Amino acid sequence: MDYYIVISLTLLGLLLVWVALRNGWRSMTSGQWPTVEGEIFESSVNLHTRQSGVKTYSPHLRYRYEVRGEVYENWEIKLTPRLLSADRSYVEDYLEKYPLGGRVTVYYDHRSPEKSILEPGGTLLWPLINLGFATVCFAAAAKVASEI
Repeated sequence: MDYYIVISLTLLGLLLVWVALRNGWRSMTSGQWPTVEGEIFESSVNLHTRQSGVKTYSPHLRYRYEVRGEVYENWEIKLTPRLLSADRSYVEDYLEKYPLGGRVTVYYDHRSPEKSILEPGGTLLWPLINLGFATVCFAAAAKVASEI
């Protein structure tokens, strides 16, 4: 039974390493993706209320763009996790650069044009966090394996 735990933790660690490398690479290279002009067709502030009653706000955008005669729609702004704020006015200020009907530069993945963003780049924080969790998985697998 312990072998299954070792195998499972090792596979989970490998998956986390793969996700970290893929997301880190995409963040670093997204500024070099091809661009097209797109149009914002939805722009609003989303309200999220937790069970505890805490309210947070996030931008809600939808944009459309065309690549090689095919029309795509997307909502991704960045490759990093979505902006959340307890301050509605902060999100409203952020959305001022994306008014309804506004024209935007869309960065798209040339291999998968349905994958796109409005703000290239990003942080390596999330890939590093994934690598940290992968390290924990590998260490736990090694500990269990040493006790078999």
